[in-house]
Amino acid sequence: MSMPILVRLRRRRRANQVLLGVPFDDELRSKTQETLIAFLRAELDLGSTLVQSALIAAAEDHSDHYEQAKGNATAAADTIRRFIGQVEDQQAKAEIDQRLSELDRLFSKLTF
Repeated sequence: MSMPILVRLRRRRRANQVLLGVPFDDELRSKTQETLIAFLRAELDLGSTLVQSALIAAAEDHSDHYEQAKGNATAAADTIRRFIGQVEDQQAKAEIDQRLSELDRLFSKLTF
């Protein structure tokens, strides 16, 4: 037996509200923000490491490793750009944005 349409619509609405953050409590929002900031910082660290790896590969004439490291570093930077807008703490956002600018500066050194 199928569920009445009104019940299905209410359940779908509740599920959408949770996905949209409507009944998001402060503790969950805080933990989500902490996790997001930690993730973005880890991506920044990874991106910097990958750029350094690409620079070493270029110096040693390893074009295949250079391209792979450069591509992965680019993906890390793109991920940061995708999610930085969701950071609510303006101080953390500014710090991440500054570090992203430093990563972009490192990218400018990548030539093979």
